[in-house]
Amino acid sequence: MHSVLFSLDHITIYSYGACLALAIVLNYLVMTRIGRPNGYTPDFVSTLLTLMILTGLIGARLFYVIEHWGDYSGNLPKIFKVQEGGLMFYGGFIMGGISLMAFCLAQRKPVGDVLDLVVTAVPLGQAIGRVGCFLHGCCYGKLSDAPLAVCYPKGSEPWIHQINAGIDGITTESPLSLPVLPSQLFETALTLVIFAVLVSLYKHRRHQWIQVARYMVMYGAARFLVEFSRADPRLHFGPLSIGQTISIALIIGGIAIMLYIRNKPANVPVHDEPPAE
Repeated sequence: MHSVLFSLDHITIYSYGACLALAIVLNYLVMTRIGRPNGYTPDFVSTLLTLMILTGLIGARLFYVIEHWGDYSGNLPKIFKVQEGGLMFYGGFIMGGISLMAFCLAQRKPVGDVLDLVVTAVPLGQAIGRVGCFLHGCCYGKLSDAPLAVCYPKGSEPWIHQINAGIDGITTESPLSLPVLPSQLFETALTLVIFAVLVSLYKHRRHQWIQVARYMVMYGAARFLVEFSRADPRLHFGPLSIGQTISIALIIGGIAIMLYIRNKPANVPVHDEPPAE
């Protein structure tokens, strides 16, 4: 666990924040690279990303705080310490998507085409973000004796959860948590595969929204499976976590989009590549 990368006087650089910054930069580079032939300039991409990042962070933090309200109700200022970790991807996905649609309408750009561009790059950012979760210690997995299991230090979220739950084998004097599955890295691996698939298919698409549909199905399935390995407290709807519930909705929505557009005429706008800026 390396929640803090380094500190200089009064400046502290957290691993989670550093991973978020790296994810944003790489998403920008991917989107400008694959979006240029379709007329999406670096200026358009940077403005879109800035808007989505701001609204997405608000949504991701809001959903996370709601889901883990017990950790924040007694310390409200902690809600604003985003750099220390604690974002729910689906919250950012929803809020960021709403702001994207509003921006596209204002810029008179086809929403489906822009969404295809964004979701093609998103899994790369997710993969890096989950590395930040792993380094910080949030979104941890279930107890396990598997060779891949890891132990977190005293005072970490897994350690505190195990102490509060009264699990045998750990006490307040224990320097490490009991071994848990690195569920964060499971999601990192799966989202990297999703990213590779989406990038390879992007330039061959014939319909707007098809990348969105592919992403919804693939990520929904991946997240549904990863949720089984997680142990951090979360809201549930019956036997399923909130993440699994949303994942099922994503899969159904993605399949519905595929069925709707499969017999439609091709409608991907292709432009001459804009000059380098």
